[in-house]
Amino acid sequence: MAWVGWAFAAFLVMGVANFGMKGAALKGLSPAAVLLGVVIGETPFAVLEWLRRGQPALRGGGIGWAVIAGVATGIALVFLNEAFARGAKGGLAVAVMNANFILVALAGWFFFKESLDAGKLLGLGLTLAGLWLLAR
Repeated sequence: MAWVGWAFAAFLVMGVANFGMKGAALKGLSPAAVLLGVVIGETPFAVLEWLRRGQPALRGGGIGWAVIAGVATGIALVFLNEAFARGAKGGLAVAVMNANFILVALAGWFFFKESLDAGKLLGLGLTLAGLWLLAR
């Protein structure tokens, strides 16, 4: 399970990113300006990672998925930052947004034939229950 360390690293760094977006909203930055700042911050890392990996070709079926992911991420961040601008508590808004893994798990099961056994379904249900408790 070599991926677990990378996933937890992403968890930590994404927490900093979400905290930064909430901080920007509290300082009065508009959702559009926050998104622009995020893109400005992401671009050098995307280019450096592409260069580090040997400049892989930007073709094939995967690029379409990557562009869809980028567009969807941009839209999601506009929505998240709009929630922050309208007074959402950071932890709750981010928890709701990041519960998207439920959709990813269901789509992975349906489209990619990933396993979704009783234990995983229980975990997804408990996540929904936890979100309900957080929102109360």
